[in-house]
Amino acid sequence: MVEPVPQCDPYLTPKQVARLKGVHVFTVLRWMKKGVKVGPRGNRLLVKLAAYKVGGFWRISPEAMGDFDRATNAVALGQGRRIYQPYRTRHRNRHAAAMANLKALGV
Repeated sequence: MVEPVPQCDPYLTPKQVARLKGVHVFTVLRWMKKGVKVGPRGNRLLVKLAAYKVGGFWRISPEAMGDFDRATNAVALGQGRRIYQPYRTRHRNRHAAAMANLKALGV
């Protein structure tokens, strides 16, 4: 008798999306619930990450991830900046700024 091959789940969890994007899992949950404001001031659009609750757990389809990326990056590319910045990059930038301030003070 041949064992059936287990099907892998094509849907992503918020934790997997957070790892892919380099952000915290709470950021992904905020994108799902509140969305992201994109666009120039006065003409902002609210873009939400489409997610589904399956058995009490959030799941995000790869198609929804692609749609969210296209919607946010299309506007962000026009502004020359990204909508989100990975945590490590933000931390590195803050550290560099603090070190420059200390150096300027002569400490």
